Amino acid sequence: MFGGSENDDAADPVVDVKTSEDVQFFDAAPKNFSIPTVRTWYEDTCITASELPDLDEYHVIAFEGLLQADTAEYVHHLVLTGFYGASDCGNACNEWLDEMFGGDDSSSSSSSSFSSSVEGGEEGASSSSPSGSSYPSDDSSSVSFTEYFENLNITVPSFCSNYGDFADIFLWAPGTSNLELPDDVGFLFGNESGGFNSLNIQTHYNNPDGVSGKNDSSGVRVYYTEELRPIQMGVLKLGDPFVALYDQPLPEGKSSFSFGCPGTCSETNFEEEEVTIFNHVLHMHENGQRMVTHQYRDDGEGNEELIHTTEVGYYSFLQAGAHVVTVNGSATIKKGDSFTTQCMYDTSLSSVDPANVTFGEGSEQEMCIDYIFYYPDQRLPDGGACGVFACDGGILGYAELEADSDFNRTFGIVDTCTSSLPGEEEGSDSSSSSRAAQPLLGLMFAVSTVIAALSHEIIMP
Repeated sequence: MFGGSENDDAADPVVDVKTSEDVQFFDAAPKNFSIPTVRTWYEDTCITASELPDLDEYHVIAFEGLLQADTAEYVHHLVLTGFYGASDCGNACNEWLDEMFGGDDSSSSSSSSFSSSVEGGEEGASSSSPSGSSYPSDDSSSVSFTEYFENLNITVPSFCSNYGDFADIFLWAPGTSNLELPDDVGFLFGNESGGFNSLNIQTHYNNPDGVSGKNDSSGVRVYYTEELRPIQMGVLKLGDPFVALYDQPLPEGKSSFSFGCPGTCSETNFEEEEVTIFNHVLHMHENGQRMVTHQYRDDGEGNEELIHTTEVGYYSFLQAGAHVVTVNGSATIKKGDSFTTQCMYDTSLSSVDPANVTFGEGSEQEMCIDYIFYYPDQRLPDGGACGVFACDGGILGYAELEADSDFNRTFGIVDTCTSSLPGEEEGSDSSSSSRAAQPLLGLMFAVSTVIAALSHEIIMP
């Protein structure tokens, strides 16, 4: 299946990928995987260093989804995650962590326990939280992976030296076209490159009727070239990138949750003074109504000025599980820039009991993640995440809403950076604007990077 061979079981590509003589490909996919008879299943397949092209350096420049015709309806999404240093997608380190924490197959995995312990998130019901909830505090302190174990007088094995050094590099859902990076940009791979050494493909299977006897080899075709490009692509994830609100309830009816990424994240971690945004991928689930990210910049006088807004005013999970807003170089991120990401929901649209909707990874649960593809890559910590439990980010606020008018929508999708959110001040005039969003047809689920990093299977009821 790998190294450029055709996959006869896969359906024709959604969109043709134009290649030149110096472009080759390999396929990343599970091999004849038996789809479980549960509603939601995540299957992780590692393409190890020995299975990737045996090259010192090469750039991955394009991606294309390959769907097996007889099982396509069960494939909810695909996520590719690249791992720096680790030749096995971090699996040896995951096994060590499972031994340390007594890992099991429950949804409260050892990795989740470690994440909570490392980040030090204090859980306590706030005055604005729905009944029964205990949202993580936004003022929690954090320690590094190594520091956590040093505090316990435990020596971290060498195969864990790159723990957490990964990045999601491609998200695919039924109906999407391939992703082709700008001509001078790529994701660096190779044995001696300092780039990615292994690649995990995570497949979200959705089998609500519990159909048995289905085997699947759907995956992603990865295009690469040995003609190295000058710029590396990076990904920044805003909102609740680790699904830290897992199992926390949403209030019945309409509500809004806001998340912050402070300017200290880019100020501390950016080596470049400025990077260029390629696109945003905005993701919620079936209760999502409106999603917006505001970007702020210091005006030189100590005030934060709204300089860019990316929004899907009328979010439709049935139309698209994620929406792509193509910026393509018209916006940048400078050191010190901060972000707020707001997701608005209406649980009356839920396929389950509207009074029992929670945050989580299932299609019937909720999420709030904005993936920003940018260049050049700044190798941010936490897999590029900045939000709850990542890069000093956290929850900014929560509100119950009374009517549709409280969603404060503009018509369609915003194309200026001056619109305001409920409870936020309207920004000053600016020439910065976001382009029209292009919905990804089909259902897409942007998976928690914690799950991708730890290659941990989860069964949802």
